[in-house]
Amino acid sequence: LVLMIRIEKILERQEKLEDVDRKTEDLVLQSQTFHRSSKKLKCELIKKNIKLTICIVVVILVSALDLCI
Repeated sequence: LVLMIRIEKILERQEKLEDVDRKTEDLVLQSQTFHRSSKKLKCELIKKNIKLTICIVVVILVSALDLCI
């Protein structure tokens, strides 16, 4: 009887460990996805920032040229 109880506890522990292992794998996949998407977003924001900076410089240059004419 005691042996059966111990075996049941061992099996329950094994199931819990497997569950934790699955959750860990899911978290790893989610973190990889987050990392990829955040890098992509960072690149997109840098491109937008560069485009905006170029537009501002062009507007300033055009304004400066208009003042000279």
